Amino acid sequence: MMKAFKIGCLGVVVILAFVMAVGFFTFLMMPNSAKNDGGTSSSSQQASSSSSAKQKQQMEDYTCEIQGLGKVKGGYTSNVGVAIYKIEQVPSLGQNRFAHTEAQGKFIVISMVVSNGQKDAITVNANSFKLKDEEGREYSYSHEGQMAIDVDDKDQKAMLRKVNPGITISITVPYDVPQDADISKMCLEAHGGMTGSPIKLPLKVQMEQ
Repeated sequence: MMKAFKIGCLGVVVILAFVMAVGFFTFLMMPNSAKNDGGTSSSSQQASSSSSAKQKQQMEDYTCEIQGLGKVKGGYTSNVGVAIYKIEQVPSLGQNRFAHTEAQGKFIVISMVVSNGQKDAITVNANSFKLKDEEGREYSYSHEGQMAIDVDDKDQKAMLRKVNPGITISITVPYDVPQDADISKMCLEAHGGMTGSPIKLPLKVQMEQ
């Protein structure tokens, strides 16, 4: 009886030793990425936090020198800097009689600078900029108004302009809004690329102090 008990205990010990050996061997065969998963996850979170902080800092720091005006402040979206330097409210656009157009309400005309901070060329399009009011209503650019601006001043055109890295251009985009629209309660939403979050700029010229 005692002999059978000893043999049984020995069998249990052998089985436990075998299980431990298999576990250790499996660990050795695991890829380093799996072994260090916890550290990698922590590093990723730190990198993400650092990236968010850097983006926030960029949004606060973006400025652009405008001749005859000074430094205007704006923000970054997908490493594309945007800053408003002029806002007008007019009933019509177009000095050329073939491109002249009347607003259904009134035109809010926004002139801004766009700086390409990406590594590749980007294509600036008026569709990337929208007005939003406090009620959440969204206003796209006016096709007729944009055509009138492009005819009058090609340097300010905002349709399909290719911008290389490190280059800053000036564009003007018109919006047809209701007559009673209050620009102090509106903002400009800008997208710097197909991915990434847009930025919202108050509808006013912000100057660096």
